[in-house]
Amino acid sequence: MQYFLGIDGGGTKTAALLLDSSNKTVGVGKGGPCNIAVVAPETAFEAVKQAVNEAINCASIATPNILSVVAAVAGYTARSQREALISNLEAMFPDASVEVIPDFQGAWWGATDGKPGVIVSAGTGAVAYGRDENGIDSRADGWGFLFGDSGSGFDIGRRGADLALKQLQSGERLSPLSMRLLAEIHAISLDDLIDWAYRDFSPAKIASLAPVIGQFADEGDREAIAIVDLAADQLAWTTGEAAGKLANWETLPIYLLGGLWNSSTRLQRSFEASYTRILAQNPSATNASPLFAEPINCSEYGAALMALQEYQRVPAP
Repeated sequence: MQYFLGIDGGGTKTAALLLDSSNKTVGVGKGGPCNIAVVAPETAFEAVKQAVNEAINCASIATPNILSVVAAVAGYTARSQREALISNLEAMFPDASVEVIPDFQGAWWGATDGKPGVIVSAGTGAVAYGRDENGIDSRADGWGFLFGDSGSGFDIGRRGADLALKQLQSGERLSPLSMRLLAEIHAISLDDLIDWAYRDFSPAKIASLAPVIGQFADEGDREAIAIVDLAADQLAWTTGEAAGKLANWETLPIYLLGGLWNSSTRLQRSFEASYTRILAQNPSATNASPLFAEPINCSEYGAALMALQEYQRVPAP
């Protein structure tokens, strides 16, 4: 039996999945953080080894004949760390083809089952990525909190923190949203807020405020609604930018991935309305109705599926 390994290396955890040649999942495993732009190369590879070994043990196969390995990792743009991971994987699987790809590509394969469509992945960051029936792909945003990630959890959290900061600075009465955000971070003053934001800074810490803002938006708070609706508009424009470069883009299904979508029903409804308006403004999309589809599988499955399908496309020697 031949096997194909998919790895999803994220900022908080690593997951591995082993497929056989009939596309059946035979083993799964988990490991620690694997954002290669953040953690040391040896730390990233230890997380990968842990997840992979657990998947192999789960499959109860002593020496599986793994022909292809695809690792979809966060922090892909860190070239030297990416090359180190490739080298380590090639040493671990000397008889297999090895490829390391951006995490959003693995997510796309998992969500779409390899069929044409567009994913909008929104968590701490945000990126849209799609592929059409011609195999042409397109990506928009996902450039990190300094240069992009419009509408992301970080973006929402920062706007909420900024609202509280301005109210504290002006001495005006704090709004219910600001009071709730300050309570969330155990702050009672402007100094407390600044100290919380900058001490041990991480984008994920700022993004942790997004669910609070989303909940307030769902309950009808006007300040929260303004922040969430703006994020939805930004995510819709990002999606349109990625989709608009693809063939028959107006009929491609849209898959919403990432924890941010679970933070607010308002966010998803507002996004769908905004994207529908963008679609209607394009002459080529007259009478088109966007399809918001449910993701099919997980990212590690997507990476393994890519490993299987790409291997099957290579002609036999």
